[in-house]
Amino acid sequence: LTVTVRAFLDLYVSMTNVTGDRTVGRTQTITLEAGNAGMEPSWATVRLYTPDGIMGNETIFISNGAHAVILVNWTPATLGNGTLVATIVPANGTVADSVARNNTARMPVEILRKEEWNPALAIFGLAVGFAAIAIALAFRISRSKGARKRDRAALRISSAEELVSD
Repeated sequence: LTVTVRAFLDLYVSMTNVTGDRTVGRTQTITLEAGNAGMEPSWATVRLYTPDGIMGNETIFISNGAHAVILVNWTPATLGNGTLVATIVPANGTVADSVARNNTARMPVEILRKEEWNPALAIFGLAVGFAAIAIALAFRISRSKGARKRDRAALRISSAEELVSD
């Protein structure tokens, strides 16, 4: 009886986090985890597809039983709903992945708004800014008047001391 044990490759990918405020033109950070649950180490290519097209294409070495965290920055260009898709495939092409069903991860994403200029908020911001400047100037002017009074009083005292000493 001859028993042959063959090593196998089982690459996987998952999306664990998407950060950002879901606005066109603002950067989102997508966290991917790529791993190898198999018994054979391998080079692997991880790709990220966004509603705007392919975003990342990273080739990494993954030992058996290991995983890697990959951060991809994406700045959405279009408004609306879409799907982020991450894939992992063996990079060398000679070793087949024995469990291919975990080689793709999908996450729906909705880009809610475009960054817009709001005139009402801008006017409110200017009003608050001008009020702060006016308060600062009033404080400085009142402080200056008080300082001048103290300086004149000190000058009178020193002048009186000079007269007494003469």
